Amino acid sequence: MKRTVVELKNVSKIYEMGEIKVKALDGVSLKIMEGELVSIMGPSGSGKSTMMHIIGALDLPTSGEIYIDNNKLSKLTEDQLAKIRGKTIGFVFQEFNLIPTLTAFENVKLPTLFQDERVTSKKEQYCKDLLTLVGLGDRMDHKPTELSGGQQQRVAIARSLANNPAMILADEPTGALDSKSSKEIMQLLKKLNKEGKTVIIITHDDNVSDYTNRKISLKDGKIVEDKTKKK
Repeated sequence: MKRTVVELKNVSKIYEMGEIKVKALDGVSLKIMEGELVSIMGPSGSGKSTMMHIIGALDLPTSGEIYIDNNKLSKLTEDQLAKIRGKTIGFVFQEFNLIPTLTAFENVKLPTLFQDERVTSKKEQYCKDLLTLVGLGDRMDHKPTELSGGQQQRVAIARSLANNPAMILADEPTGALDSKSSKEIMQLLKKLNKEGKTVIIITHDDNVSDYTNRKISLKDGKIVEDKTKKK
């Protein structure tokens, strides 16, 4: 039986800007199950970036509850939240966020340094295997400036897998790429999903959402559509 990876229960998020209160999320409830490939869509101001921060344990809701891998986030300390972010969630960002002075291999290995006091040769080999998996086995010693945008995003995807997280959370992963590289990145994320990884993609791009099996659409902080493709 597949487990629930993410659950939001009546989640609202209000930002106070002086006298003004902005309700970025308004009573959102949803479940994302193990092995799903989901896109969360919406125009600017719809609440999708706020939902990304909530799902990524980067922010907590004003009201309601969020559970990640059955952990109730409101009950966790900041250290425990950091552990969830490091071990349970693999982040992929639009601008890659690679360290320019490190090689591709060193960038992929970096998350393991924050989780383990000692990185074993087995873990190092796993990181090399991840780069091979994303098609960069011959680029391990290259620095980001020596790689194309698409290759940098592949490194970022390999890095997101370094701690074998329960899910990949990708924020506009093709936003900085040309159409050919975008297609390759989406095919890679779909391949990882078929191999069992839960993938959640925040996007405004219909071409990206077409790769996913479930599309959640937001407007004014509410879910207006939650559609799953028939198999």
